[in-house]
Amino acid sequence: VNISKDGIPGFEITILFTGTILGVIIAVILHRKKNNV
Repeated sequence: VNISKDGIPGFEITILFTGTILGVIIAVILHRKKNNV
């Protein structure tokens, strides 16, 4: 992951980190729905 020094430092990391968390949450929700069925 290349992060440019210009702009807000760590902004891209925050997006990637948040995206990862959302991905995990969605995966857990889908997994629970499958178990409920």
